[in-house]
Amino acid sequence: MVSVESIGNGHDKIKAFNKGEILEKLDKIFKKYTSIEKVLLFGSRARDDFSKTSDIDIAVFSEDISDRDFNLLIDEINQIDTALSFDIVHYNKLAKESLRDRILRDGVVLYERKDHRKI
Repeated sequence: MVSVESIGNGHDKIKAFNKGEILEKLDKIFKKYTSIEKVLLFGSRARDDFSKTSDIDIAVFSEDISDRDFNLLIDEINQIDTALSFDIVHYNKLAKESLRDRILRDGVVLYERKDHRKI
């Protein structure tokens, strides 16, 4: 799980406006959805080859989140006031194996539910 204090290392990947504020807001949103097990940052920001306008790619891991709640989650994240856009995927429903592999290989943990067992 990412806290504002632990943004070093992989968490410098969100080089956005008010990075700490964005991470705090994301953390608050993820905590509201108790079925979320883990959230990974992936893509160019996780690989550290992003440009200042690169979007923020997020993979949500949840066996139990309903489609309705997932759409509400997306809406809440997209309401975060930033010039950057978010691309949010439901990892458990991804059909493309190559994307699933890339997320696991390059992903940086943004959030992990405290009572969740490690994958």
